Amino acid sequence: MTNEELISDMKWAELAFQRVLGVVPKYYRPPHGSIDDRVRKVVKLLGYVPLMWDMSTRDTRILNSTVAGEATFEQVWAEFQTQLNATRSNEGTIFLQHDTFEHTVEYLSRIIPAVRQRQLQFATVAECVGDAEAVQRFSDFNVTDNWKKDFDGQGTGELTHEKSSAVAVHGLASVAGPLVFAVAIAGFAQF
Repeated sequence: MTNEELISDMKWAELAFQRVLGVVPKYYRPPHGSIDDRVRKVVKLLGYVPLMWDMSTRDTRILNSTVAGEATFEQVWAEFQTQLNATRSNEGTIFLQHDTFEHTVEYLSRIIPAVRQRQLQFATVAECVGDAEAVQRFSDFNVTDNWKKDFDGQGTGELTHEKSSAVAVHGLASVAGPLVFAVAIAGFAQF
């Protein structure tokens, strides 16, 4: 993906969030955890904070247990418990879970009590990383006016940033990554 394609995807998703929710996510979770220095630079220039997870709930493996390589709910649950048991209560972690799967709700009904049983606290993603500003609210949102690109046609070049006024909204955690809003858990943050 070129810089221009990345910016286009990010701005398209950003515009959708702005139109539907009135806020723009602050955090960027790279799809599949795949990010390099070039993508990291572009994401930061767009005003996002790249954010990675420490632990995966492996919920994507539950999709279809008849497909080779995928696991049953119980197998994935056992893997998660092993990871959770290895987590130190004084450090916390950010764990990955996807909100696009119906079975995730059932999975959460197990995860939440397991986290509480270990006396870990629930928190937003912003709280987990020590950030008081979870999302940005743009008063004058215009993709073409606020972001200017200077590319050489190959998706490289410098990016100039003319950002409109932003106001932080405290207490709402978001992760842009494929730009998805996060439901966060504590010492754990889930997204």
